[in-house]
Amino acid sequence: MESHATITKDKFKLVYWNIGGILTLHRLEQEHLKILLINEIIGLGETWQTANIEIHLMHSYNKVEVNATKTSNKGRASGGIIVFVRKNITIEETIAKTNNWIFLLINKDCCQYIVGFVYIQPDKDNDRLIWDLNDEITRIRLVYNTNNIIILGDFNARTGEESTLEDIGMRSNMFFSNKRTSQDKQCNRRGVKLLQVVQEQLMIILNGRVNGDQAGQITFVNHMGASLIDMGIISKELYDFKVTLKVLEIAESGHFPIQICIGEYEQLKLQKHEPLLKWKEDNRMQYKELTENLSASNYDELRNLIWCSADKANMVRKLGTRIVKPWFDTECYKHRKDLLRQLKLCKKSGWKPDDRIIYLQTKKVYKALRDKKKLNYWEIN
Repeated sequence: MESHATITKDKFKLVYWNIGGILTLHRLEQEHLKILLINEIIGLGETWQTANIEIHLMHSYNKVEVNATKTSNKGRASGGIIVFVRKNITIEETIAKTNNWIFLLINKDCCQYIVGFVYIQPDKDNDRLIWDLNDEITRIRLVYNTNNIIILGDFNARTGEESTLEDIGMRSNMFFSNKRTSQDKQCNRRGVKLLQVVQEQLMIILNGRVNGDQAGQITFVNHMGASLIDMGIISKELYDFKVTLKVLEIAESGHFPIQICIGEYEQLKLQKHEPLLKWKEDNRMQYKELTENLSASNYDELRNLIWCSADKANMVRKLGTRIVKPWFDTECYKHRKDLLRQLKLCKKSGWKPDDRIIYLQTKKVYKALRDKKKLNYWEIN
């Protein structure tokens, strides 16, 4: 048996995450880190990092970054963007690099794409940056010989369920619905401006429109409320591709990462792991029924049939590549399970205020417990 991870066959996966400090990356649990590293391009916003520091976790990626800015001696720095591009993808040019976005011209499988990662702070004075972003996109279209544009980011703009394909003269197809759905029904002033830019540039907001996020999931939660402000946007030239968007269930920051997948998929073999057969008396009859009429012409065929039958009877223990953290004990697992359960409940209820408050409290308790366990372990050892 072999463990597999889904990757794109001809295209790629990208993710954006307002990470709330680069240290969050180092605190990630192994399974969450693996979810990030399956992406070929990773954009992180609000890194709060003021100097270029090598990040060993990302050794298989090239890096383009904009440092955070600090205007006073007190408090932390603000902003900061890092884009990691896996080394099998060519960065042909860094097209634009400002405090609020990074745009790259990349080459993947002999096809060019322009990929942008955006972070615009919520202050009202920054609303004007939406028009600057519009100018940037216009300039890119004029200068570069590709219209395959993908933009992900935290715009701090709420667009409700606005923006239809009909607005840009297009119709729904098997991958894109005409109208959007959103758990965040509000549209703010910056959201109106962003919608104008999207329409002018003939671009498509993916949230609440494509497979993986047909509900328009909330992307940001704090004690003030819940909103959809992290978005994926593509140019209409990518309309014929299979495109999906997912809001990933990684709760380390106030924001959830958003992931875009473009293209068809195949299974990539990562690492070979022999599973274990584990007999379960309660499943004995099911296994017996599955194996009663087995017929095979050789050993390998018979072995595969037995493995398949055992797997269907839930008697195969599959081994992963998880790195065990000795300090992550039963209590940590219990609190993490509680957090994930509350997260699912919030998503199901549309982030009702009472559910959101319980989620934030559960998250706070879990993170405090985890950090305490980790600190105590290393102090003793």
